[in-house]
Amino acid sequence: MKCIYPKNAITTTPKEQMFTTALFSTHYFRMIVKTKDESNVLKPIVWKELKELDSFIQNITISSGGQQYGYKELCSKWGDDCYQNDIVQIDTLVDNFDAGKSKISYPAAFNPTTFEVHFTGFYLNGVELDKDQFNLKSAKTILLHYFLVSDGPPDMDKK
Repeated sequence: MKCIYPKNAITTTPKEQMFTTALFSTHYFRMIVKTKDESNVLKPIVWKELKELDSFIQNITISSGGQQYGYKELCSKWGDDCYQNDIVQIDTLVDNFDAGKSKISYPAAFNPTTFEVHFTGFYLNGVELDKDQFNLKSAKTILLHYFLVSDGPPDMDKK
């Protein structure tokens, strides 16, 4: 498998190594994303690539016993849905923040476009807050979380 990241704005540990390690040992992994120059991650270009990275990971497949398994078969679920890194959905907030049109609060931010609350404290590290200690000025890293079922797909161990 060819590693397509990092692209222009972000850098990470190689995904093949992280996903394989997480899948067979921890059943959970957290990817730490930062800019190549270690500057503020609250930039539109970073969020564009972050969404691509999250999509790439959610579309990884592995082979075991002649069967192919995707993230959707291996993820921990709430009902029928995999856990989602909802932080990738604040791209409109990041666009407006970068343009100086709005603020992003910390440790929780309200998205007026979707009417959702995003727990920025769970996803952003190395934060610098404004003088009121409530709104973000910058963040150094973004954490993406991927939770996997501890026993794998029902037929994985039988192969």
